[in-house]
Amino acid sequence: MIFEIKNVLTERKIKKLYDDLLGSRSWHLKSTYGDGSNPYPNLPVTFDHNPLNPHWHSYFQGLYHGINSMLYQQYAFDLGDLEPSTISINAQKKGHHYVFHDHQNYRYVIVGFLTPEWEEEWGGELQVEGETIKFKPGNFILFKGDKLHDAMIIKNEIPYWRISVGIFIK
Repeated sequence: MIFEIKNVLTERKIKKLYDDLLGSRSWHLKSTYGDGSNPYPNLPVTFDHNPLNPHWHSYFQGLYHGINSMLYQQYAFDLGDLEPSTISINAQKKGHHYVFHDHQNYRYVIVGFLTPEWEEEWGGELQVEGETIKFKPGNFILFKGDKLHDAMIIKNEIPYWRISVGIFIK
């Protein structure tokens, strides 16, 4: 089960969000996952239902409810009373290598693409259990937490950071 929720954010909203995220002072520049050999910038928003950044927590909580409504409209699938317990934003550039991982502690994961422009030849797709989903600004992907996934390599020098948000639902 993988759902691609399309056009959650308009081009104008993504551009503003992207600029505001890059201006945030809360980025951790050497976050890692997997074996720890894959450092990347990360902006932690919420951990275990505790807001780490109140501004972004409120923003993404509201966005989550909009995503759930669109999920129902597009696929007749509803997350019901489930709420995000962890929200985290990642940034990648060329040189990031992928390490497939899962989030077995979570029932569902939503990954959102927050870079305002993206060319297909840049790479950076999301791969979930062998299914490749192209990076399309404003789209969000829902899948089960036990699915192996990661962002594929960025093939070229690009004028943007590849920004994505992970919304983790228990």
